[in-house]
Amino acid sequence: MSEVKLEGLALKKLIKQSKKQDIAFAFSPGKKRDEHVMTLHRRKAAGRLGKLARNESTGVKVSFGTCRLKGKSLIMTCEQTIAAQAKTIKDYLKSQKIAVNVEIFDLSGNAIDSDIEDLPDDPDLIEDEADDDQDD
Repeated sequence: MSEVKLEGLALKKLIKQSKKQDIAFAFSPGKKRDEHVMTLHRRKAAGRLGKLARNESTGVKVSFGTCRLKGKSLIMTCEQTIAAQAKTIKDYLKSQKIAVNVEIFDLSGNAIDSDIEDLPDDPDLIEDEADDDQDD
């Protein structure tokens, strides 16, 4: 088992937590989809996660920064990016049964890349919104 790579429910749980706060992420695409490495961590620095992800991946490129889930979109603010990042990350997340759109921004807030489509609601990612509405 990988020390860095997050998959399935563990990955979904951290993406869900990113609704409340920005979370550091790193993504390193492998040569095949199942060799991609994506990791998120609430406390570690994004640059550190980037180094760990690159070391674990079969690829040599890495993207890192912070992410936040807003509605059905995962907003990623990147310190370092890779080509076709939004499409690659969205495809990887779909393989992990996480249906979100991906939007990539630089540190200045300029849009770099996006992969947006009309997605069905994911009850695992939106259930907190219903709970938040009931608290008011």
